[in-house]
Amino acid sequence: MKEKCYLIVHGIETSRIESEDHYWKFKFLLNSVGDNSDVIDGSYGYMPVAWNIINICEFIIRPYLIFNLRRRIEDLCQQYEKVVIIAHSYGTYLTIKALEASNNVSGISLGLFGGILHCSYDFRKLYDKVRVVFNFCSTKDRVVFCSILLGKGQSGFWGFRHRGLHTADTTMKFEPVWLPIANADYKFPYVINCHFNNANHCDWIKDSQYIEYFLTKLKEFNNNHES
Repeated sequence: MKEKCYLIVHGIETSRIESEDHYWKFKFLLNSVGDNSDVIDGSYGYMPVAWNIINICEFIIRPYLIFNLRRRIEDLCQQYEKVVIIAHSYGTYLTIKALEASNNVSGISLGLFGGILHCSYDFRKLYDKVRVVFNFCSTKDRVVFCSILLGKGQSGFWGFRHRGLHTADTTMKFEPVWLPIANADYKFPYVINCHFNNANHCDWIKDSQYIEYFLTKLKEFNNNHES
């Protein structure tokens, strides 16, 4: 079994060329920091924003996308000891739904950028599957702010908030505090809201500083929480 891989799941209105561009930029970034792990392109094809506006279109295709992503995640967990999923926009929604439906997966690390999940999402559903969630959010992200009009959430705008959920907030100036799971009745993964309030929706994937920050903090987390 190989040690680690990264799975990239893009958002809507991402063409094949753009998806490949994101793949190679991330691959180059990993190599620049001495990480030679495999990078997997989680592309699910081009999905126009109109399909989300016309909810019936998104409703029809959604199960197919979730099923395919679920199978891919399950296969990767059989091949690698550690799976890191980096998801953007609609990809955050597909990733979480795929993980909910997945079997025999564990130890997954998530980087969610510009997420459209509900802020009160119940992470107890993923306790045995996900170790840590880094949620990148910005109050400048107007795309996420408006996602509520399409029936989605604003986790990439406000961050996650849930009673019993141990979260730590961080900005570029303030380091997160790693909070233990103290109450056995509330079994959550570690969830860290990373606030960068100068970022708009496309900055997450165009500006490498955010991915670099994620990789740095994930490494720190792994060093401090060896399983």
